[in-house]
Amino acid sequence: IFSYSDPYVKLSLYVADENRELALVQTKTIKKTLNPKWNEEFYFRVNPSNHRLLFEVFDENRLITV
Repeated sequence: IFSYSDPYVKLSLYVADENRELALVQTKTIKKTLNPKWNEEFYFRVNPSNHRLLFEVFDENRLITV
């Protein structure tokens, strides 16, 4: 609970009205930090009225049980 994270981000580009994913990219994992700086570049061709960009931050070590 008081340890560091190993964060990474997933970026997804969607068609807004259809909720259809057009592109998905993932950053590298930054080990043992609560203040990550990825310094990575991804290029998307986006029309703000037709698309939406979703950023999701995850911890690589997080166990998910269902």
